Amino acid sequence: MNYKAQSMISWDKIEEQDILLEVDKLGSLEVSRLRWLLQKFGIGLVRPFGIESSPELLIHLSRCLGHTLTDQNGHTGPYKEIFPAEGVTATTGDSSDELGPHVDGTQHSLLPALLIFQYLVTAQYGAMSQFWDFSSFLLSKPERQRSRLINELSAADAASFRKKGMEHIGPILERNASSYSLRLRFDSVIEVKAELKKDFAEMKDYFQSPGLEFLPRPGDLVVFDNRRLLHARTQVHGARMRRHRRVWIGETETSLPLGIRIPNLVYTNKERTESK
Repeated sequence: MNYKAQSMISWDKIEEQDILLEVDKLGSLEVSRLRWLLQKFGIGLVRPFGIESSPELLIHLSRCLGHTLTDQNGHTGPYKEIFPAEGVTATTGDSSDELGPHVDGTQHSLLPALLIFQYLVTAQYGAMSQFWDFSSFLLSKPERQRSRLINELSAADAASFRKKGMEHIGPILERNASSYSLRLRFDSVIEVKAELKKDFAEMKDYFQSPGLEFLPRPGDLVVFDNRRLLHARTQVHGARMRRHRRVWIGETETSLPLGIRIPNLVYTNKERTESK
């Protein structure tokens, strides 16, 4: 298999095995395979065997991919340990309640480019991880409607995001040199301007449909493009609560193209199937 740079493939439904990398080490080849998945699908699931799930492993992987942010909503350090608990508002991973589709860091001026989750303890049941590719929503629209929607979502005052005393006002889709960055969620943190409320309701409804869903195993490392994919989690159940570590990567190497790269997009799911 050739692990050189790949054009992104928009997806509305992929399976766990499509993004899985089972590894017994994290060297240059394994990182190259992961980068290939990130460029293609926006997500990779690294399943180490014979390797301890240590903070050092997480930090090593983070350094292979980019620059780690040391402020996560007031928590300082290279990673945050997350223990979902009852009674916490469901706008954060600290809550054991169901979390709706969102990207992380929406109230920060700098949106994290990549997220890494390192799973240490899984729940007795529940806590399914869920992901959606926002480009699949855009490409489900006719070209004229899609152009209008991108223009509206790119407005400088499209939405405001307020959380933990922080506020950011800006576009939901931000145009960069070669991609779009997504800043979106469907909870009390976001308020969209009046002209976007109908489109916002349609997007919220679209992301109720299943995307990628799987139950992480202890030791798994999930890496995904926070500026392209929405992620969520079903409610955590049972006496044994889930525990995982989270890393925010602010900027990646320039050779790792991320975000919604519509101009470079060659295949949709339908076209990919027809070309086989």
